[in-house]
Amino acid sequence: MKRQSKNLKQKWIPGTIVEIDLMDGTYTYAQVLEDPLVAFFNILRQEDEPRPSIEKILKSKLLFRISVYDAAIRNDWLRIGKAPFDPKNNSHPDEYTIDSETGDITLWKSEWGKVLGNEEDIQGLEYFSVWEPGAVEQRLRDHFAGRPCWYLEQDKPGWKPIGVKEFYAKYGYDFH
Repeated sequence: MKRQSKNLKQKWIPGTIVEIDLMDGTYTYAQVLEDPLVAFFNILRQEDEPRPSIEKILKSKLLFRISVYDAAIRNDWLRIGKAPFDPKNNSHPDEYTIDSETGDITLWKSEWGKVLGNEEDIQGLEYFSVWEPGAVEQRLRDHFAGRPCWYLEQDKPGWKPIGVKEFYAKYGYDFH
């Protein structure tokens, strides 16, 4: 998939609503929160359909909130509006890390800060990371296609390394 440069050079402005071209004839939407957080919504439109209103986007189910490199906002995703954001979305989600040398699991909990944990504690949590725009777009394509996301799976305990193309081939998805 080839990314089309839009030369947007937009600033990170909390409340901004962005349209994300998934480069497969569909678009989805997100809201910029405090740097580096972005909230992504469960709304998808085909390229031949009209763009939904900001109100409809914001009433859609929240898929996830993650940290994103600012290049996505500055250069990749199209700003379509601005609206106040829900303050409860502006806190970092609970996440975890695993020390590559010791295997120690650290939980990053918004209400506690950093604490040690175990595999049971991280069920349903995401690995602490900052996402590149292309990886976010693949995660969104995977969500709307109903398949696992390589970027999420590779961070889980017990992951057996497998290349991205081989991983997706198991689900009938072929990169162009």
